[in-house]
Amino acid sequence: MCDSGDSERSAPTRRHLLAAGAGATLGAASGCLQRVRTLVDRPATDQLSLHIKTLPADADGPATRIARFLADRMETVGIEADITLLREDELRRDVLTKSEFDVYVYRMPLGPDPDFLRARLHSVFKGEPGWQNPFGITSIELDEGLDEQRRLASGARRTAVESVLETVAELQPFVPVAVADEISATRNENFGNWRPNGLDSPTGFLQVEARGSDPAGTLRVVGTDPRTVESLNPIAAQFRDRGVVTGLLYEPLGRRVGDGVGPWLARDWEWDEEGANTTVRVRLREDLSWHDGESLTAEDVAFTYRFLNDTTLGDREATVPAPRYRGRTSLVADVEVASADLVRIDVGDATAEVGERALTVPILPRHVWRERSNEAELAGVEVNERVTEALVWDNREPIGSGPVAYGSRPNQDTLVLERYDEHFLHRDVGDPPAESVAGGVNFETLQVRVAPSSTAAVQLVVDDAADATVPMTAPDVVPQIGQASDVTLRVGRSPWLYHVGFDTDVEVLGNPHVRRTIARLLDKAWIVSEVLDGYGQPTPTPLAGTAWVPDDLAWDGTDPEVPFVGTEGDLDVRAARELFREIGFQYEDDRLLDR
Repeated sequence: MCDSGDSERSAPTRRHLLAAGAGATLGAASGCLQRVRTLVDRPATDQLSLHIKTLPADADGPATRIARFLADRMETVGIEADITLLREDELRRDVLTKSEFDVYVYRMPLGPDPDFLRARLHSVFKGEPGWQNPFGITSIELDEGLDEQRRLASGARRTAVESVLETVAELQPFVPVAVADEISATRNENFGNWRPNGLDSPTGFLQVEARGSDPAGTLRVVGTDPRTVESLNPIAAQFRDRGVVTGLLYEPLGRRVGDGVGPWLARDWEWDEEGANTTVRVRLREDLSWHDGESLTAEDVAFTYRFLNDTTLGDREATVPAPRYRGRTSLVADVEVASADLVRIDVGDATAEVGERALTVPILPRHVWRERSNEAELAGVEVNERVTEALVWDNREPIGSGPVAYGSRPNQDTLVLERYDEHFLHRDVGDPPAESVAGGVNFETLQVRVAPSSTAAVQLVVDDAADATVPMTAPDVVPQIGQASDVTLRVGRSPWLYHVGFDTDVEVLGNPHVRRTIARLLDKAWIVSEVLDGYGQPTPTPLAGTAWVPDDLAWDGTDPEVPFVGTEGDLDVRAARELFREIGFQYEDDRLLDR
């Protein structure tokens, strides 16, 4: 069967239910190729036209330039290509909620464990909002590989993941372009011990050391995402970029510190992989509390997993899961409270290696969130029936359990958080999760400020109006940082993949041969050199730079699966057009004809 989806475009959304038995890989290539040839053999006079959506340059310069590079190459080979520049909330809505796009260029969040790919690509998630298969790809082989890697451990799992990566490279539901480096600016007068990636995670804030008094006064941080201060909802459907601030307010049972996931709110846990299902018994730390003084217990833990899997709490026929943590909560088959500080979590047939991902979701206070299960109502805004109040609530005065608590909002662009003295790290109770975070935060208050651009954010650090920027994928600020004698440039690997995404429900893009040929119009090495100014790594896979990548997909100066048709950014036009002819397309007056 050819790997394509329903091409009907009159429905409110172009994400359709997965047809029974749908899915194909290049094992069905001859059938797909024949289908293309049959279609293009029909009389056609219209030029193939594709629309690319991305962000404007002041929001994400690299994304804009990659989109322009692609559009230019498409035009060169005879495809009519236009670019629509959208605000970030509009792009996320069109791509991650409504599926109203042909092609887009954006950043995809990557995960530390390959299991994050299951939510990105498994057909069971087709039609769900968020980073749940926004490409609409359906492939039995891919589904089976993504399921299998959950059940296997060690070397067997590595083999399964490598097979998944090879299938993804063949199908090209999206084109991995580059993992960008993150750039931040810091001052050293008041605080030190900045990590290479700066403040890229909650633990990054915990590792910052105060100069002089301990703890010091105020740590001043500046970023460019207004959602950082507008909404403190950790499960919001707004799909915030990273959620570092909410990660300081709301904490998980386990957190990744170093190479693996270790206990955080949990005192310890014990896995049992002997039965039909894998389970973990999690014991909480003593005397945990919420910021309002209420006790944090196993009831809150159980509520969190049930709520994230269905934010209606069973009040509707259809469930409404929280999109942000969908991949992780999909691991949880059941939760059982054994006592006030003990909970048993069933992760089905997943191994402990994979199942520990389920322990990294933020735990929510039951007494606050159980009232947010109603259908969302926003004045003057049409709300999808699959949205609950929990997913759109701003939560402007949050009650969490983290080392900092809500303080105030001096103005619309500034948020102030205060050290929470009752946090277990500040009470010095029990063993800390890691020596690097022992003692908790080294400041009394945290000021988070929003600037209109990355350049403006860096200037606030240069002017000593801020101690650090949050990490940014903005290589254009490097000279600005370098010229300031009191400011340090910090560069680290980011969790963001610049990529070109396809809606495989668009008829022409439903064929993998078409997607692969378009992918060959991109010179990834040139993009990293000229667009990212060398601050990034070109990649053939979404797991670039990890030990999971098989040797035959390793970057060796070019993409081994879909190599660029040309050299140093210059397209070999004749060769590129011949590739389209080889998969059955026709030309008329240098125009590639639509079918």
